[in-house]
Parts: sequence; C-alpha cells; structure tokens
Amino acid sequence: MEELRGAAARHRDNEDARGEAWTLYYLGQALEETGNLDQAVRELERSRTMFSRMRDVYGLACARHHSARATRDQRAAQTGSLRNSGFARQLLVDARADFQRIGVAHGEAWTCLELAVVDAGNARTQQALSLCDEAVDLFTSYGDRRGEDWARFLRCTLLPYAAPGGMEVGTAVAQEELAQLSRAGHPLRDDKLDEYADAWALLLERGVSLEAGWQAWELGMTPRRHAREVMGVAVESKA
Repeated sequence: MEELRGAAARHRDNEDARGEAWTLYYLGQALEETGNLDQAVRELERSRTMFSRMRDVYGLACARHHSARATRDQRAAQTGSLRNSGFARQLLVDARADFQRIGVAHGEAWTCLELAVVDAGNARTQQALSLCDEAVDLFTSYGDRRGEDWARFLRCTLLPYAAPGGMEVGTAVAQEELAQLSRAGHPLRDDKLDEYADAWALLLERGVSLEAGWQAWELGMTPRRHAREVMGVAVESKA
C-alpha cells in the first residue's frame, strides 16, 4: 500500500498525470481488498477525475466502472441493501458508453453485469435480465467463456422473477438452463460458479418467493472484482 502511495507521489513530482491516475486506480483497488471502502472510493474518485481531465477514455471507463462497484458496495454496507445505488448506476451507465465508444467488449460486458446487479437489487428484474442477455452476446463475441458463464448464471437467478410466463415458468426455465450450464463445464470456468449453480438449483427446487425478491446478492452469488480479472479465452496452439 505504501509503495503505491509513494509511486503516486513520484508520478506527481514528475508531472506524470497518467501514471499518477493509474497508480491511484490500483491503490483504490488495494484499499478495497483490505475492506477500507471509504478510502477506496476516495482514491478511485481521484483517479476518475484525473482521467476525465486528460480525456483518457479507456482510463476513465475503468475508473468509472470500479468506482461504481466500490460506491455501490459502500452504500450497501451502510444500508443493508442495493436501494441507494443511484450514483453508482449512473457511473456504470457512463462507463458502458465509454467502453462501447472505444470498442472494448470485455469492459462493456462486465459493466452490463454490474448494472444488472444494481437493477435486480432495485426490483428492476426485467431490465436486469435484458442486461444479462446483452452481456452473454458480448462475452460470446470474443470467446470469453468465463464471463459468459457468469452472465448465464445471473440470468438463471433472475428468470423466476422476470420471465414473461410468470414465476412457475421462469423457475422451470432457470432449472433447465442451470442444468445446461453445469453440463457445459470447462477448465476456464470460475471455481465458485459451479458451487453457486448447485446452491441456486437447490433453492429453485425448494421454491423461491416473489415477496422475498431477488436473493443472489444477499447470498453472495454475484461476481466480485477478481472474476473480471481473468479472461476465459482459450489460447489456440500453433501447429
């Protein structure tokens, strides 16, 4: 941590704004790892402001994405729910637009999933389901099976609450899609996903409640930052 602070200071002394902005960005993530969300949000916001001033669209998109995540989690820790996520949602909307403008499908896909989590936590389950579908298409476009797995799993957590045919139909579709996801295992899959898929299948079997609302967030079954850091793209061997 202190090494990152020292690096930021050296970049500042050398008038290297871009180097300082990226260092603050990684400092914010390191602080998040320690559970210091308040300080993490402050450093990520500083990074976001610097990228905005220098008009670095990619840096700004990344800073917006992670600042939104940290802000969302900070507010959720304070209130116990995702209901107070309006500012975080706007940051994610802006980050998605940035990633889309510069053609970074990886960033856009993960931002769609973070938006889906916020919308689902605010009872906008149909919008969240659509965002998961968009994320599936984006992950598929560049062959990221790990990200695609997460998008398909989150879709299964939403189907009982958002399927056009109602909860009974949505639950049946979710059970079938979960079974397909489990059968389509591969070496690049996030280890946690199979565990979550089994747990959600059991929950569906026992029956979900509309009154209780979407439960994946409360059960810790949403992707964390580390899920995004590994791309599940197979490397073809050269003949």
